Amino acid sequence: MPLLLLRVLEQSPSAQSAYTIEGLVLEGGTDRPLERVQVSLLPGSKFATTDSTGNFSINGVPTGRYRLVPAREGFVYSRPAHLKAPREPGVWVQVSPGQKSEKIRLRMVKEGIIAGVVLTSNGRSSAGLAAALLRYSYDAYGNRKLLWASGTAAVKVDDRGRFRFFGLQPGSYIVSAGGGGLFSDTTSLYYPGTADEDQSLPVQVKAGEEVLLPTMTVHPTMKSKEVRLQFTGTARQARTTLTLNVGSSGLLEFPPDTSATDGLIVPGLAIGRYDIMVSWMTSPQDLYYGKSTLEVSDSDLTRVLEITKGVKVKGSVVFEDAKGTRTPASGVVCALRPIRFPSIPPACAGGAAVPGQYQINFQQMPADAYVLLAEVGGQDILSGPVEITADVDVNVVLVTPGSVVEGAVRDANGDKLADAVVALVPDAPLRFAGPLYRSVISDVNGNFELRGIAPGSYRLFAWTELEGAAYRNAEFMKEFDDRGKPISIEKAARVSIDVTVF
Repeated sequence: MPLLLLRVLEQSPSAQSAYTIEGLVLEGGTDRPLERVQVSLLPGSKFATTDSTGNFSINGVPTGRYRLVPAREGFVYSRPAHLKAPREPGVWVQVSPGQKSEKIRLRMVKEGIIAGVVLTSNGRSSAGLAAALLRYSYDAYGNRKLLWASGTAAVKVDDRGRFRFFGLQPGSYIVSAGGGGLFSDTTSLYYPGTADEDQSLPVQVKAGEEVLLPTMTVHPTMKSKEVRLQFTGTARQARTTLTLNVGSSGLLEFPPDTSATDGLIVPGLAIGRYDIMVSWMTSPQDLYYGKSTLEVSDSDLTRVLEITKGVKVKGSVVFEDAKGTRTPASGVVCALRPIRFPSIPPACAGGAAVPGQYQINFQQMPADAYVLLAEVGGQDILSGPVEITADVDVNVVLVTPGSVVEGAVRDANGDKLADAVVALVPDAPLRFAGPLYRSVISDVNGNFELRGIAPGSYRLFAWTELEGAAYRNAEFMKEFDDRGKPISIEKAARVSIDVTVF
């Protein structure tokens, strides 16, 4: 694997900490230099464009870790040969003082395309028809499911029922087409034409290939029934947007001008059994909700729904320094995530919640920080979900800097391996503690660095590639648990360790 060139800029003293990243972009399979490729350095706004020889140079790069991403119309990043599944484009680079090596090489191939036609049973298109490109992966919480394929989204079909996905990396995809919604009057299908997700077939796309799928035909759903929900109990305080959750995924929002104060008419549900919840907020601290189970059968249904005021969440998120002094953690985004219904997650520092089980989630936190303490109602929410049944206090304490684990990823021959997935997994009983996990992709030199690690016992793992956050899935990890490298992390420590991929 070619190494990264980091050249010290011999200018003024203020420029001594800046570096230049140089590289070459080639077409995969031919090694033809590619010009007019924009190579971006992320995060940040620095970029360069390749010349007629495929070379580029990005100047004034501070020390740090970056992703180098090439982009050109009609082409996509070509992942290394040892990777089977598409992933985010580009390679990771670690800029360190005094580091020098060869140019970086990036490869691109012509884009893949998936196109097809979806029609209703009468052979026509419909304004409500859409297509989506999906892929099986593990989400951030370790749940394996069909997720949006990176860089793509659902598209509406045109007046002839045609759809087209372009800019695809070579790989395997799941195509879904149909009504595109729980309350649609047509079925949703998976290629090659089944309503059963488990019977779907992946669509394989090669570099530069356009795959034209046979026409998929969607049929009317089993006749849907009108459901009338009548609200009793706590009176509504304002006409606000009302959200209807059906099961764990179906969701519909009713704007204020269509939301009645005493009830709601659901557009229609197919025959079946559903857990539902309606909720609305009148202020960040005031939430109202009602839950029920519906058994939709052959006739329209009316259900009385008891409306109750939600519980209040208040608390604090602070940083603690070496002297034990605590200050508000400005800029940190912390929320309590509902495990069942996808209701609005209350902020750790204050909000309103529907009673139920919650886990803690940090969407924004300094890379060097770690969670020292996270309690909800006096219970440790890191070791397991917390049941919220009444007004509750949240107490979160963060510490910075955390410890660092650094090293190299090696293959079976002992050679360094780039683009590998490295994960640091906390030992039991903290396997549930998502904020304690750390993961990273090894850089072009095969090196990795994990930061912001809390003191404790962990195991270090590395895979050539991985579907999302599979390391957070207990069933998946059964095969690997005993093969991880055990590490004991002390406070503010730096640990150097190499790891071999599975």
